[in-house]
Amino acid sequence: MAKNEFLKDSFRFFQKVSRNITEDNLEEDFSIIQTTLLFAIGVEKLLKGIIYDINPLYILESPDFRNSVSFTYSAHVKSDLEIKKKDNDENVIAYQSSVLRATVFSKAALDHKNTLMKLKNARDIIVHHNLNKLDTEELKMLLQRDLYPLLCSFSDEHSLGGQMNFFHNLHSKLAKLSGSLQEDIEKQINLKVESAKSYWNTLKGTATF
Repeated sequence: MAKNEFLKDSFRFFQKVSRNITEDNLEEDFSIIQTTLLFAIGVEKLLKGIIYDINPLYILESPDFRNSVSFTYSAHVKSDLEIKKKDNDENVIAYQSSVLRATVFSKAALDHKNTLMKLKNARDIIVHHNLNKLDTEELKMLLQRDLYPLLCSFSDEHSLGGQMNFFHNLHSKLAKLSGSLQEDIEKQINLKVESAKSYWNTLKGTATF
């Protein structure tokens, strides 16, 4: 189960991304761009959620008393005169800072730092620059090949129930697709075996004989 709202929000994005990938909705460049943006938003929320579980103050840009009270301890406030003297600043850290801070606490974040930063760069172009700066074929590969093992790493390390919460029970298809695109033979074999096991477990769960 999710421990905070950041993680719960990330699940909604990952489930939509998983459906887009498995339903072959990546044929047009704009669909690839949309799905990449959804993936990046989900990842940023995931990283914030992991950091939040360590200490909620670590995701605030300015974690001083006034801001931290209103952000994390509002249920305990009996008088808000002191914290309302100035406008509260509940701004949270951006994507890159989320990656860097998460690598302190998460091996998955550390192992996949390059992919996370590649996704960050794509997100920045989508939001702030011209879309023709993007390599959509590279983004399509990131979604089809790299998304599944990346999210599995986070789910396994932090017990996030990725099979349902991340992949909406589409893990067998995602594992098969990812395995078919891996250049490393060992990764290919592992993902194909994982896909077959997932498919068999699904059949066992629905068998009537």
